Amino acid sequence: RGRYSIEARKPGYVTGYPTGANGLTLDLRAGGSTDDLLLSLTKGAIVVGAVVNPSGETPPGRVFALRRRSWQESSPFGIVAAAELDEQGRYRLFGLPPGIYRLAVAPHSYPHGQDPRPPMYYPGVQTQNDAKTIILRPGDEIRLSNFPWLAPSSLHRIRGTVRGASVEGGGTVVSLYTQDFPLPFASIKTAPNGTFAFDSIPPGSYEMVASAPIAGYGSALVLGGRPLAARQTVSVIADLQNADLELRAAVDLSGAALLEQAEEICLQGTSVALDPLDPVPFVVRAVQTGRGGDFSLPVIPGFRY
Repeated sequence: RGRYSIEARKPGYVTGYPTGANGLTLDLRAGGSTDDLLLSLTKGAIVVGAVVNPSGETPPGRVFALRRRSWQESSPFGIVAAAELDEQGRYRLFGLPPGIYRLAVAPHSYPHGQDPRPPMYYPGVQTQNDAKTIILRPGDEIRLSNFPWLAPSSLHRIRGTVRGASVEGGGTVVSLYTQDFPLPFASIKTAPNGTFAFDSIPPGSYEMVASAPIAGYGSALVLGGRPLAARQTVSVIADLQNADLELRAAVDLSGAALLEQAEEICLQGTSVALDPLDPVPFVVRAVQTGRGGDFSLPVIPGFRY
C-alpha cells in the first residue's frame, strides 16, 4: 500500500502533452487492484538540416532547440534538446515536444581551439529576436534550409581580476555570455590571486559573470557555502585589460504565497522559484510553501530574477 507515480517512456515520444501531467499518481490499498490505467505518449517532432561555413569546413559544434516556455508571445525560450554537428555540418533533432521553437548553433565549451565562433541563430542571424520561429506539432518531420555559421572578423583578449572573496576552497569561475544565448560562450577558473584571462574572444557585447565558491560541476555550477556573485556588461571591440569584478554576498529571500484578492487564504504546498533574468551559470532550486503559505529561499546570489 502507499502512493506511487507511474509513467511511460519511449524513445522519440514525449509525455505530458497537452495536459502537462507526466504520468499518473496511484493510491494503493492492501489487497486492492487497478486495471483501467491509461497512459498516453505523443510522437515527438523531428528537425533536420545543416550548418555551413562559406569559407571552408564547418567547425565542431552543436545545434540547440530553444522552445518557448508557453504559448504566450512574451514567454522566454529555453533549451530542450541539442544535437552534434557531423563532419558535413548536418544535424538531427528528434523527440521534440510540440511548441514554438528557435534554433541556434554554438561551439563546444571554452577553449574553442583555432576557430572560435559566437552562437548564431537560424536562418543565419546573430540575435535571438531576429531568429525565425518554427511551430512544431506532434509527429512533424521538418527539413530546414542550410544556414551559415560565419567566422568572426577579429579576436581579442579579456584580462581582469575578481575581488571581494577568498580564493580558498573551490575558487571562482568567470563566465562570458553572448547577448541572449542561455549557455556560457566561455568559462574559466581564476588564478589563486583572482586574475583571469580569456583568449580568442570575437567582437560583441557580453555579460561577464563571476561565481564563488565552486563546490562542484554538472549541467550547471554547484555553489558551496554562502555564494558570492558579480556581473558586468563588457563590449569587446579591442583587447580589454582591466575587466574587474567585485563579488557580493548572497541574500535570503522570504515571503508568503496568498490567493489573489483573498489574503486570508494561504497557498500551502505551492512551488515557489526564482527565474533568473540575467544569464547565470547555476540553478536556483524551487521550494514548497508551508502551512501558512510562507516560503524561504536561502542564499540567493545577487542577480535580477
